[in-house]
Amino acid sequence: MTQEDLLRLYDPKEEFPIDNKDMPTVMFLIEMCNEKRLKYLINNSFTDSKVEAKLRYYYKTCYSGTKDTFVVEYTYSKYVINNSGRLLARNGAGFQFFPRDIRDFLAEEYYWDLDQVNSSPTIMYDLHQKVKIDNHNLKLYVQNRADVLKRENVTKKGALSMLLDNTKKPDNPFFKSIHRTLYRQLVPELQSGDSYWSKLWDHLQRSRSSKIKGNTEGRFVALVTQTCENKAMQAMKEFLKKKGFSPDVFVFDGIMVRRDPLKSIDDTLLKDCQQYIYEKTNLDIAVALKPMEVSKAFIDKFERGTKRKQDGDDDGEERCDNSDEDMEEEPVERGAVDEDVINNDMPFSILKAKALYKNRSKLIAYLNCYFRVRVRVRVRVRVRVRVRV
Repeated sequence: MTQEDLLRLYDPKEEFPIDNKDMPTVMFLIEMCNEKRLKYLINNSFTDSKVEAKLRYYYKTCYSGTKDTFVVEYTYSKYVINNSGRLLARNGAGFQFFPRDIRDFLAEEYYWDLDQVNSSPTIMYDLHQKVKIDNHNLKLYVQNRADVLKRENVTKKGALSMLLDNTKKPDNPFFKSIHRTLYRQLVPELQSGDSYWSKLWDHLQRSRSSKIKGNTEGRFVALVTQTCENKAMQAMKEFLKKKGFSPDVFVFDGIMVRRDPLKSIDDTLLKDCQQYIYEKTNLDIAVALKPMEVSKAFIDKFERGTKRKQDGDDDGEERCDNSDEDMEEEPVERGAVDEDVINNDMPFSILKAKALYKNRSKLIAYLNCYFRVRVRVRVRVRVRVRVRV
């Protein structure tokens, strides 16, 4: 069965309504995920419990039955109307909702990662320009984000949080100026009249959601920027499909594009994509190719998890392996990863296991984890009993 045939089986039958309270399916997309690595993360003690739950749910609900092939369902939030906001993987089951390291670990062999550059502030500034409102500091931030963040000692996430919160004014003078112009001039302009944006504002005002009440204007700005991001992303998808690529995964303001050995993504393609977005949406948003790589911190987490487990096995008594008195199943231990051997994939053979793991217990762990073989080994234990008189 081809991937096109597979997607036809999932094709939504109903038209997408104006009101999204029932969250109907908008589309299904295929994600390619390294199934071996997915199982590895699910079965490892160092994986965060919440992430593990997401991974299990993803495997249970999205696996298509074909190796490394998962089908993800997209919809809009139940709080929105008129196809506004972002397309979301239903119930968080998809790469979209995984931490970046997890996503890269599971998908680096299959995908390129294309992102809109500094999308939310760029969209805010673009909207200011369209209604001829001067927001000088916002212009500086869009044009020199890295320098501004360093000078003001603010993170990207912190800056965006300040701009999307209208319950209090930022303490930082630079961002306080942006915030003042945004909410005193641009927001009233978008709320007025009988426009698409004003209808979204009316809908938010009627909402009883605790996520919206108390910061309605901030949520409105977020909804406006996310709607624009989504329109730009749809244009990206359309452009890439015309160029023969397979854009498979929506990640908020970016798309993961299937790797193709016969194609490449270069600066010319990225500029053409930016131009196409502008022609389709009237938004001037740059597009960049971001590296998909597993961070050193992620690798260190493997090693720390292994060390904690090894330390926890020490009960303070001396033990040696020279008696036949007891036999028990050895616990699964995770070996430290040798990056030179592992390269871009997890080991899938005994020979690679031998190179990665230095002793018998770790080889047994390898077999249990990757091939789901329950191996019992004879463990000889001598217990030293100390008696106080």
